[in-house]
Amino acid sequence: MTHQTQTILELPAVWQGAKQALTSVPWPVDRRDVPGVRGIASQAVPLFEPMGTPRLRRFLLLCAADQPLPAQAEVIAGPGDAPPAAPFSDICIHTLRENLDPKKYVHRECEARLTLAGREIALRMGLLPNHQSSIDNPQFSWWQWSRAERLWSGPVAEAWRVGGHLVPYTVDTPGQWDKRDLRALGEQIAANCGDALHGDLVVVAWKSGPVQITAHFKAGYFHYWPKPIPAFPVLYVDGRVIQPWTDLRVLANKTKDNEFVYLDPARADTIPPGVSRSFRYHLGSDVARYQVPAAWYQTCGVIETDQPGPAVEMASRSAALIREHTQREGFDAGRVWRYLRRDLRSGIPQEDGPEWEGNLAQGMFTLAYQRGESPAENWDLYLHQPTTRPTSRCITARGCSGWSAARCSRRRCRNSGLAAWSRPISKPAIRICWRLPVRWRVCTWRWNGHTSRGRAWGGTRIR
Repeated sequence: MTHQTQTILELPAVWQGAKQALTSVPWPVDRRDVPGVRGIASQAVPLFEPMGTPRLRRFLLLCAADQPLPAQAEVIAGPGDAPPAAPFSDICIHTLRENLDPKKYVHRECEARLTLAGREIALRMGLLPNHQSSIDNPQFSWWQWSRAERLWSGPVAEAWRVGGHLVPYTVDTPGQWDKRDLRALGEQIAANCGDALHGDLVVVAWKSGPVQITAHFKAGYFHYWPKPIPAFPVLYVDGRVIQPWTDLRVLANKTKDNEFVYLDPARADTIPPGVSRSFRYHLGSDVARYQVPAAWYQTCGVIETDQPGPAVEMASRSAALIREHTQREGFDAGRVWRYLRRDLRSGIPQEDGPEWEGNLAQGMFTLAYQRGESPAENWDLYLHQPTTRPTSRCITARGCSGWSAARCSRRRCRNSGLAAWSRPISKPAIRICWRLPVRWRVCTWRWNGHTSRGRAWGGTRIR
């Protein structure tokens, strides 16, 4: 079946004229070849490791051309053992300033320099401490002890990951060591550990010049008890400092009296403990996304049928309400109102709050696949739903995806990758929300019809 047309992708009108495209394409699980695009330079990046025998297969299909991409792209099957292409980009880590004297604060602030298409692009992740007294000359805390690795490469594009840790204070912040006994040392460790983030930068460098950047500000929840981060996340790109958020509050609840309650410490200039966030930045010309036909999703086992029926009509009404009540901007973008603001429709005051259901986004995507929805319509909104979850504050037994999957490596989601999704709004069998660090409390919960009793962190709410 090599070089035979497998399916035809459609380019949405909004991306007409684009010269690069990155599309997530499903593939039959029983085949060992990989997708390609006829007549256009392309490469396929596997998303699931074959040694894990996944139930589904999917590739990132990248293609680029000197002229605008065609409105239709023929997907063909190519050999999976193509020789590797010679790398065309490089990232070097440069030291901005450092101190290796153990009698003082040991640090090494770094900058990643991407070399691509004859130019050098400087990249840094950082924090802007909220105690800055000067707005005109702010002092940033840039990531430290950074390292870079090449994730994958090919004839069209290459991906890099650069990491380092972020602290909410500058390297010249005064400190002291005035207690030396072990008990006091433990108290100091408890007082000062957990006030750091991990900066993770994923860079997709296209041979034709564009650069796609995704910046992850991650709390290391499983490594320490997190604390509030009194600083604003920032990204430095080639001489420009980008501050994506000015209000760092994360909504926790809305009372019957329409009072908005936020996660502690409920300050606009402080990241709540354990919260991870990400945002994207783009350099250069647009990167398009082709639309995969519903029939191909069915062929690859992603959906059971490509013919919408009465259930899809009902689900579409629910999906419209979900899109309407999804937060689109701000630090907690991606949250969905749990009861879809039923109080506004009924006129009866009632509580409501944010829902961080990772499987909700999966259901929205599955419905979009079956309805043939264009990727240019709402897909960016769906991508926000699982990937912007405050991971340490809300873990659902069936909803680990996006950042939750990364942070919840000790849990396994049986329902990930379902061939079909039965309903657009899925509620977890159990939800445990906690605040850290606080006292233990005894609570009762239900799981698959059985009642259990145990301990959960203070602030637990069971429904």
